[in-house]
Amino acid sequence: MGVREPSRLSDGPLLPWVHWADVLVKGDLQLPALQRIPGKTQLASTSGLSYADMARMEDRWLEIKVGGAAVLPDSTQESLPPHILAHQDPLPGLPGDPVNYDALKRQALTYGTYYAMDREGFLYPDGRVGPALGLTAAQVFNTVDGPRNLGLVFVDTLDRRPPGADNLGTLTIESEYLEGMLVLNAHLRLRPKGDGRSIRVFGPPLSHSSSVQGEGREPVQLNGIHVNGVLYVAGDLVFEGAPRVHGAVVSGGKISSGSTTSNPFELWYNHDLRAGLMKGLPAVFIAPGSMQELF
Repeated sequence: MGVREPSRLSDGPLLPWVHWADVLVKGDLQLPALQRIPGKTQLASTSGLSYADMARMEDRWLEIKVGGAAVLPDSTQESLPPHILAHQDPLPGLPGDPVNYDALKRQALTYGTYYAMDREGFLYPDGRVGPALGLTAAQVFNTVDGPRNLGLVFVDTLDRRPPGADNLGTLTIESEYLEGMLVLNAHLRLRPKGDGRSIRVFGPPLSHSSSVQGEGREPVQLNGIHVNGVLYVAGDLVFEGAPRVHGAVVSGGKISSGSTTSNPFELWYNHDLRAGLMKGLPAVFIAPGSMQELF
């Protein structure tokens, strides 16, 4: 899963540029002109090139699956390309990884970092709310001492209940580079700063028998990456500029641009996520009470 949303991506012709994975959209989707939609072909190479730098935008793995109608601009008389699949919900459905609020909250309290949040956007470590205890988003997410993996970061709703229509605050994140699994039960305004980072990754396997840990997978250098990991936003995701992501993005609301940039945000999917591997998180969790001393 590269990008998943339960609503329209935006009120205008906005579609994320996704490499190496599917785009899953619940509801209807207003498509841009066909020349702004990457094509799918088995002849596409595995590279770190942005679609903006390709003579022809194409990818080997991309499919765009829409729960409702996929609507082209009014002036377009062409039919949908075969890799854009409309009316997928309820059958065959839009499979994806469920985002379990309670389970992720427990994992963050045990293995990661948990923050309560107030309406002014201040974050409170371990949920302890009080004068002078709140941190700004810049203090939490801006890594002034260089790139580091933040692990699992869980930002709770305003009332610490599962996300709904009336309990989401708003976060503004301005950072050149973020790494980790960020579970943000809020609306997010993402404002990347600087040129991002260059990272070395493995592309998807060329065959189903290839290993998730690199066997049969080509090493690729990605430049200008602003987020490396998983970005889950319970509400709307509004971005400025043209952020680049390696990993996966899930939005419970719509994804839209808050600037006049000509390019949408761009994502290269991390295939290791299919096996549950996430850098910075333990691969095996010890169940409470399972450790016993032997005499």
